[in-house]
Amino acid sequence: MEKATRDTDEHEHSQGAVQSRAHDQRGQDLGHDHDRGHDHDRGHDHDHGHVHDHGHDHDRGHDHDRGHDHDHGHHHGLVDAHSREHNTRQTIVSMDALGIFASTLCLIHCLSMPLVVAFLPVLGLQFLEGHGAHVALAGFVVAFGLLAILPGYMKHRKPAVLLGLVVGLTLVLWATFGYIFGLTEESELPLITVGNLILVVSHLFNRQLCKCKHDL
Repeated sequence: MEKATRDTDEHEHSQGAVQSRAHDQRGQDLGHDHDRGHDHDRGHDHDHGHVHDHGHDHDRGHDHDRGHDHDHGHHHGLVDAHSREHNTRQTIVSMDALGIFASTLCLIHCLSMPLVVAFLPVLGLQFLEGHGAHVALAGFVVAFGLLAILPGYMKHRKPAVLLGLVVGLTLVLWATFGYIFGLTEESELPLITVGNLILVVSHLFNRQLCKCKHDL
């Protein structure tokens, strides 16, 4: 009887030890599962962080590209504007040169005509003696004066140059068409001489004021 009781106690003790070890094993498994869960969550957080950082880098790259495109467009616009301004000023300077040539030619024509008029028929240039040649030369003087000095004045805004244009053209036109109002030929010569000289000086000043700085 006593032996049976000891066997029963030993059996119950063995079962308790087995159950205790099983309980410990389940606890360890739960701990491992919990640790794996934490590791998995940290992995997700790490991946999410990488994706988030990559997104920020991508956005910064786009912002940099847009900034670069904006700067390039602004620089290109400045270059185009400078090129247009340079071309406009070059055109004005060219018109001034033609205006100076036309006024000088008109002046030479009027001053030399009394001296060479006798030789013109011999040279076959008698058409230069007529009033038509005088009108044609005056037309070139007026055209180049307007095409050069008016646009030039819009650039430099110097009233003296504009005044020179007005006075010079007035004298040239009065000398050319003044005969309609009774102006004598003796009066034409001083008027057209002074008028063309004023225009030449005005063209020179306009030309200097309209040159680009790097052309000076």
